[in-house]
Amino acid sequence: MPQERILVVDDETNIANSLKEILSDEGYSVSITEDGLNALDMIQSDPPDLLLLDVWLPGMDGIEVLKTVKTYHPEIEVLVMSGHGTIDTAVKATKLGAFDFIEKPFSMDILIQSVKSALGLKKHRPMKKNDEALSEFAALIETQKAIKTHSQSDRALLFLGETGTGKEYIAQAIHQKSSKKNLPFIKLNCSSRPAHEINSILFPSTKQTPGSKTKVIKAPLTTPQVVYLDNVDALNQTIQKKLFDSLNPAKTKEQNLLPSRLYISSSKNLNKFSTQNLFNQDLLSIFSNSTISVPSLRENRTTIPVLIRNHLEKVSQKDGLPIPEVDSIALEALCEYHWPENIRELHSVLDRILATAPSRKKISINQIPQEIRKSKTQKAKIKPNKGNSFQQRTLKRSVVLYGSGLHKGLKTCLILQPLPLGSGIIFSDIS
Repeated sequence: MPQERILVVDDETNIANSLKEILSDEGYSVSITEDGLNALDMIQSDPPDLLLLDVWLPGMDGIEVLKTVKTYHPEIEVLVMSGHGTIDTAVKATKLGAFDFIEKPFSMDILIQSVKSALGLKKHRPMKKNDEALSEFAALIETQKAIKTHSQSDRALLFLGETGTGKEYIAQAIHQKSSKKNLPFIKLNCSSRPAHEINSILFPSTKQTPGSKTKVIKAPLTTPQVVYLDNVDALNQTIQKKLFDSLNPAKTKEQNLLPSRLYISSSKNLNKFSTQNLFNQDLLSIFSNSTISVPSLRENRTTIPVLIRNHLEKVSQKDGLPIPEVDSIALEALCEYHWPENIRELHSVLDRILATAPSRKKISINQIPQEIRKSKTQKAKIKPNKGNSFQQRTLKRSVVLYGSGLHKGLKTCLILQPLPLGSGIIFSDIS
């Protein structure tokens, strides 16, 4: 009989090594890692039977790892551990599908019993393989790796994708993980901002005022910052050329480009624009190895339940109300819709439903807008599984919640919800 496999994820190396030694003596095959993203990578390569997961991890938070695992690998049982836990943490973990929540320092007898119970439950669960979901899981990991890689560099980045796909969210995610995260993140819409304003922000030493010759004037922004140029295709050719001259490593910098880092984005086909002389070909070539393509939501339908759950959680937390349950028929209708305006439209629809709902406890098919209910796409329907449902699970050991050593309150922090490539990035406060 093959050994049951356990993956321990804990950034405290001494604890991880101790758990590996003890559980190996119990007859399990144990692997360890201290990083949440690396844990997802290991799960993709060889899914374990059980995940022992710490809450506070560098990079990707343990709660976010739990969300991701239960979305794409609901068959994996998860035991969540924390030395800084609260009742809220435990409730959140069990709602998301954790088998149990264990407070550090824990009794090894209790831990081993929880491990046996979790693995015993797994044996009695039917195995369901969802190739589409597994493909999305692989894409998710690649997206997170790309975010991590790009956050370790100051290189300018280009984001391409339809309107509403979350290009700015991804840029913000990279910014929040970068060494420049404390600098202002300035968004400039090139289709609505006057060219001379954009020019003065990007190149503060020399400005062009309307109807006048070039001259030196005081810049409106003269401190280091990170700039996100939205709809860069609307930028005039003069500024495009100046950007190329500033970003081209082979040229002497004649232009003083102010931003400490630059992100640009477009919903247009810039390759086509460049062949029509509507976009600077040289500038486009600068981004040949630093372009992030963001597919539409209809190309990533398996992510829709995740996006729905996280937006409802974010709004409910802000309003101080319980997270509503979405019944299976309503969820199926939302998953079938083609979402022409992508994530932005999905969030808008959910906000309208919550604003007009007689009850915030449950969202039914009757509350879904008529155009979505009637929409019949030709693509395969998504059947929500238990990993995507909103049912609350019961806590197993109240003694864990009320044991000694629990700290009041949970640190409030910015949490990045990883999503498969192109589905955008969701930010939320966990408290």
